[in-house]
Amino acid sequence: MKKGIIMEIRRNYVIVLTADGEFEKGRIASRSVRVGEEVYYRPVTTRVKRNALKIPLVSFLTLTSISTIFVLCFLFARESTYAYVNIEINPSIELELDENMEVQEIIALNADGEHLSAKLNALDEKHLFSILDVIVDSCGDKISIDEKKMLIGVNYTGQADVEILEQVKEYFQMIYHDWQLITIRVPDEIRELALRNNTSMNKAFLNMIRNEDEAMPAGLIVDEEKKNKIYSFYDISNEQEEGFQTLRIHH
Repeated sequence: MKKGIIMEIRRNYVIVLTADGEFEKGRIASRSVRVGEEVYYRPVTTRVKRNALKIPLVSFLTLTSISTIFVLCFLFARESTYAYVNIEINPSIELELDENMEVQEIIALNADGEHLSAKLNALDEKHLFSILDVIVDSCGDKISIDEKKMLIGVNYTGQADVEILEQVKEYFQMIYHDWQLITIRVPDEIRELALRNNTSMNKAFLNMIRNEDEAMPAGLIVDEEKKNKIYSFYDISNEQEEGFQTLRIHH
């Protein structure tokens, strides 16, 4: 195990700043960490060089004190991530969007999503609507009319000045009216829960609404109609509980 300062948190790994001033990918035991924290980690790949950055050897205590500068630079660079969008049909993928709904990164969340994400990453045009067009074209011919369902969950990194879900709903009503679109706004607590448990935001959301007595995020209200649509998407009934995994929000 090695020791470093977290500079970036990804779904399956973190990027840490080491004592010799280099960036390295690693895995940590807990997902309940924040950027800037000092952690023990296990390296998973070769070190990540960023613009050949190299800091002279200093004591780790001194490095910790100056790490605030790197954290601020990191946060500034991440400001362009406006929202995380989890799209599920059977392929499950997550998109990082900027405020113009341009896709910055595409992450596969299951095996079927690997093939789809490779196809999407090869596109020159990566606006959200262009991505949705390719997803519908790729999946629509392989499923029946009754199976044309898509679940989209959105988590905003800050104030939602651009309402992504409303624009997506309008887009589907105009072009893909033969599809059933289910949309959910995912609170920060549920996204953090999904990351800790290595699952999708949408499935973590499902878990929460099925366990309303288990630390529901403040202000999360889901009506029965929306619940039933989500249950139908995952092909479960309101009463079905066997084999269901309980995930809990940690405070």
